[in-house]
Amino acid sequence: MSGDLLPELPPPRRSFGARLRGWFLTGLLVLGPTTITLYVVFKLLRTLDSLLGRYIKIPALTTTWLPEGRVPGLGIVAMFLLILVAGALATSLAGTGALAAWERVLTRLPLARIIYSATKSLGEAFLSGRRTAFRQVLLVEYPRPGVWVIGFRSADPPAELSQKAGVRLVSVFVPNTPNPTSGYFRLLPETSVKPLDLTIEQAFKLIASAGVVQSPPSSPVPEPHGPDPV
Repeated sequence: MSGDLLPELPPPRRSFGARLRGWFLTGLLVLGPTTITLYVVFKLLRTLDSLLGRYIKIPALTTTWLPEGRVPGLGIVAMFLLILVAGALATSLAGTGALAAWERVLTRLPLARIIYSATKSLGEAFLSGRRTAFRQVLLVEYPRPGVWVIGFRSADPPAELSQKAGVRLVSVFVPNTPNPTSGYFRLLPETSVKPLDLTIEQAFKLIASAGVVQSPPSSPVPEPHGPDPV
């Protein structure tokens, strides 16, 4: 009898312990990221709600579940409306010069000038979706030789800094894990950084996931090998 006529054997049955372990790992992979995501979102919403919600109280609604008449969610609604009103006023006053006058007042105050200019530029870079916020993904040897991290090249520093250093410097933002919106700003010699083919989004995912979420390489990486046998 030929091999083609042999009946197919059923797959071996897994023991109850193996199935139990598989169910547990599958449940962990499903619930773990979901729980962490919901927890972070809940903490963020709670923080935003408390900014204005602490001042919005309805005494008539005071109960055991609503101390001092504070209704959860009203702070977020109030902040959303405040942002809309501020945006509408800024748009209507843009052509009158009032907004420019307000910015001139802030930029003339010693401490407020630094904070306002930095936060406004950073906000415009992230919220407007400008591709020039980060120009390139770099491989940076930091914080010591032999240790490599992913960095983002931003706007080039003033030419005076490169002249003083004696080398061409580039502005590099080295983000943290798992929160890539925080990190370190460094001025590094252009010759010491290595450009990567990763997109900004791919690099952010790689950093935020601690290397778990990776994009497929554009070209296969050659495996190291020793000398050819004689």
